[in-house]
Amino acid sequence: MPAAVIEAWLESGQTASISGLELMPRRHPIAINTPLSVSRGQAEAFYLQATDGSEWIAKKFHRGHSPEEAYLRALAQLIPTDTVFRAGTGRRILTGKALTGGYCTDDFAAWLSGTVLMPKVNGVDLPQLAKHVQTEVVCLPLAERARLCVELATAVLVLESHGCAHRDLSATNVYVDTRSGTIALIDWDSMYHGSLQLPHNATLGTAGYLAPFVWCDGPLDILATWNTHADRFALAVCCVELFLLGDGPNTQQHGGLFPQEELSHRTGPAIVEARHMLAGQAPAVLKLFERALFAENFAGCPSPDEWLHVLDDVLRSSPMRQPANTCQINDEFVMPSETVLATKIMWPVPELPPAIDFRALLPPMRTAAASLVPSLPPDAWEGERE
Repeated sequence: MPAAVIEAWLESGQTASISGLELMPRRHPIAINTPLSVSRGQAEAFYLQATDGSEWIAKKFHRGHSPEEAYLRALAQLIPTDTVFRAGTGRRILTGKALTGGYCTDDFAAWLSGTVLMPKVNGVDLPQLAKHVQTEVVCLPLAERARLCVELATAVLVLESHGCAHRDLSATNVYVDTRSGTIALIDWDSMYHGSLQLPHNATLGTAGYLAPFVWCDGPLDILATWNTHADRFALAVCCVELFLLGDGPNTQQHGGLFPQEELSHRTGPAIVEARHMLAGQAPAVLKLFERALFAENFAGCPSPDEWLHVLDDVLRSSPMRQPANTCQINDEFVMPSETVLATKIMWPVPELPPAIDFRALLPPMRTAAASLVPSLPPDAWEGERE
């Protein structure tokens, strides 16, 4: 149904006045008569172009997978206003009244209700950036990797200072703008803040980034992630990935370096290889990763401040160099020859009413891995993970 509605809009050739913007769907670069979109997990994202040149994402949750509307509406007001969070602060939850002119049908107006409209984030996610490093399109010296980690740790520090936690930091939710060298975080639909109620169908996070004390051989503990420090374990994993980007263990299906089973057991071939590489490349980073890996709770994981202190030492000992073989990459599309990695969303409590005792009734984890068409672009919407 969502695709049919957008296809009809595309075929009309008309712009639609939505929430003060004159928008049109973007065409798929290969299938010209098809709107450009990415579908996975609990939502489908459609790429839109505004007449003022800005780019937007219309995100439509699949039936039964949307958090409560009040929760979604509150997010943009609670997320800090820093540029790194613009995918969250710029989001709008649409109603049928958001459509004020141009292309207009009853089906389209009804479809818009509950749709999340957000600005498109420039850049590529970490798996795509790793491919560019592997193919020598981009060269990332140690200092540049450390600087990107500084940006990520600073983002987590700012979130914590505002009483927030992203709750789904992962390789495909961290975007790097290769033109400016800055990062942006996407996928804000499971964010924590003390003023928010835990959504009845909240996701747990992405496999490959879940702490051992959250996902182990016993019951999944979603409430363990419902606190201000819930990003600290994933921060450690993402920093390791940035340091080993394109050079470390083989990328897993979810887009990261480590299988969740290895993280849950705190060891395995990928973890052993990563620890060995870090020992020679950045021993101080290895120590922080090991602390996170063997922590028993989020408070035991290194804080963003500790990461910033260590990263500052790395930067001081590794002066920034301008790599000679770096060229500007086109982050608009994933080339057809590249493999787009599917992601999986962790749904430990699907569609349970808010009054349920989550600790007592968490069912066995199920995953939803959606297929992505290889010719689609990196996913700039606030996607969801395993």
